[in-house]
Amino acid sequence: MKKTLLLLLCICNSLFAQETENDVNKFDFGMALNFGSADLRNSEFGVVNGNLHSFNINASYLLFQDSFLDDIRLQMGLNFTEFSSTLQLNNLNASLTNSYIQVPLNVIFSTNRDSPLRFNIGGGVNANYFWKSEVNELSGRSSQDINKITFGYQAITGIDYFLKENFYLGIHLGTQGDFSSVTKNGVSNSLVRGRFLQLSLGASF
Repeated sequence: MKKTLLLLLCICNSLFAQETENDVNKFDFGMALNFGSADLRNSEFGVVNGNLHSFNINASYLLFQDSFLDDIRLQMGLNFTEFSSTLQLNNLNASLTNSYIQVPLNVIFSTNRDSPLRFNIGGGVNANYFWKSEVNELSGRSSQDINKITFGYQAITGIDYFLKENFYLGIHLGTQGDFSSVTKNGVSNSLVRGRFLQLSLGASF
């Protein structure tokens, strides 16, 4: 009888553990807006400070859970990013706009898994596709297709607040930059010291 009860307890414990494991949300999908600033190192204009903003789509997968950090996720995304600034050309004001498509790959650490308010910190690398550069002057607008790829880094920290079990809003601070410059027609460009505020929403399932 005791052996039978012990066997039943083991089976129930195994089923309960399996059910709890299956209830863990392994996938996460989100969208975000970034607002901030960065420095552009340009061999023609020098170091130019400007505005940096982007629209991000990302997805993550739960790698494993740790007793200290709770969740460790691998996150991949697609960022549509623009850098814009004003500068002096021939003693006249002009505006510069650079457009990028970035593919980041990050590792994100989260705490307070059982709380609606969760703290996140993470970072990683990105492939940065420099799409085009536009200069607007009084005499007109000039646009140049760059079509070059470089690599960079990013780091981010902030909080997510879960409105419901699977839906959350987030606010984060981050930094990013390029490892190297992109050269086209003898002019090199690299984004450095990027700093941004990120507002996000997402769902886990």
